[in-house]
Amino acid sequence: MDIKRILIVDQQCIYRTGLKHWLNRHYPQARIVAVNSRARAMKVLRSWAPDWLFFDAQLAAAKPDATLSQLLALAPETRLFTLGLCDTRVPHQMLDRNCSIPLLASQLEQPQTQAQFNLTPAQRRVLNGLLAGQINKQIASDLNITEATIKAHLTEIYRKLGVANRTQALAKLHTGLH
Repeated sequence: MDIKRILIVDQQCIYRTGLKHWLNRHYPQARIVAVNSRARAMKVLRSWAPDWLFFDAQLAAAKPDATLSQLLALAPETRLFTLGLCDTRVPHQMLDRNCSIPLLASQLEQPQTQAQFNLTPAQRRVLNGLLAGQINKQIASDLNITEATIKAHLTEIYRKLGVANRTQALAKLHTGLH
């Protein structure tokens, strides 16, 4: 597939930058535009139709089905990748031709993935939070442990994955699991 145009919409600068860097490495011929809001994405989509759209679902928290429908209406041929989408209010038919990035988390439960990275159950739970787009504080709250413990788990996860940070971990998991 010849990917020429990619739009990244994410409110977190670190994720936008990391994803853009990873995509530039794997799709050097593509023009990549990164914005930090739904409003800016709509403005871009009115004048430019990307082949791929990476969208932070937290930007559509109130009405995810309506927001995603609006985005796809402006660019009907665009393949949508939702980042952090764990919401049952989005109609499954909308996601059939698209992809929800947190689906990677379910793949961590496969025995070959567990063996491949040799993660402990606690590390897999922390990594699931990471894959869902949560910050350390949210993961700690969900797992009822301290933020310092999350940081310790992440350090060990990064070591096992052979990466230096969360962006590299997400990129490695994405490419390693597909």
